[in-house]
Amino acid sequence: MLKITRIFLFPILTGILLFGSSCVKDGGEPCPNYLKIVYDYNIEYVDQFHRQVTFLSIFMFDAETGVLIREVKQTQQSFPENYTIQVPEEWLGQSYDIMVWAGLDPDSYTFPDLIPGSSTLEEFQLKVRDYEKQLVERRSELEPLWHGQLSDVTFADTEEKSYTVSLMKDTKRFRVVLQSMSDTISIDVNDFDIRLLSADGWYDHQNRVLDPTDREITYLPYYTANDAESGAIAEMNSLRLMNDGRVNTLRISSKSSGKVILDIPLMKYLNALRLLEFSNLPFQEYLDREDTYSILIFLNYLKDDSEDPGTPGKKGNWLAVQISINEWILRFQDID
Repeated sequence: MLKITRIFLFPILTGILLFGSSCVKDGGEPCPNYLKIVYDYNIEYVDQFHRQVTFLSIFMFDAETGVLIREVKQTQQSFPENYTIQVPEEWLGQSYDIMVWAGLDPDSYTFPDLIPGSSTLEEFQLKVRDYEKQLVERRSELEPLWHGQLSDVTFADTEEKSYTVSLMKDTKRFRVVLQSMSDTISIDVNDFDIRLLSADGWYDHQNRVLDPTDREITYLPYYTANDAESGAIAEMNSLRLMNDGRVNTLRISSKSSGKVILDIPLMKYLNALRLLEFSNLPFQEYLDREDTYSILIFLNYLKDDSEDPGTPGKKGNWLAVQISINEWILRFQDID
């Protein structure tokens, strides 16, 4: 039985490499091959790998049989810029299907332990932790997660080559801020139930979402605060947002009355309120590149007739009148 191979790969720190189609062997040494890992599939179109990723797993599968040959784990407190590794000699002369995941944290996700020599590429599936439960409510923050892959890569010892794995970030962060339109009525985050419902908890080896489109994973805030100037603050996250008809809903309710204050389909508003400079992107590409959303919601307070004037904001109802996502604003006109 083969064992998992953990190789300490030596990075090329400068990132300034000259790759040619051939090389001159010196004393029978094989030509070098290189593997570069980047995270430039983001909204800034800039490689953020060295700034964001701290650990990754590289799975090497035989391109013909699909069987796992080796898994290489890399962990660094800070990866170097232009992270490039020289392929070890034992990798040369064979064709691979390469799967890369960064952020495989067992506290956030469940995934199989693949066995070199027997496990296949199709066996890998990743799920948000506790996915098998009937009701999944996720309150703790997800470990940032990325995926990348290359198919039928041949590291040839007779030719100098470089291959690049481009990562896509699956995790999304949402900062929701509630503000009162009244100067006399304050707002308290503890008075609200804020949640994000999304059918995004199950993935295959190609990073395809496998959930039924109506499956709801409930993401609750992992951070809340009250700020005198900003208002009621909640931060939560989710996994990959898909524009394919599946559930993606932001819901805010009053804890005291149970009344739903806001219930919006995220895809509709994320599409409508994206900045003009990104309007030409296919919507799914925009969703995959953007990983942070700032959502500012303005609320009006409708006072109840029996309410004590000395303690406003306890019996009446809050009403959403305006929402801003990443700086674009939409005002609600027709509200019951």
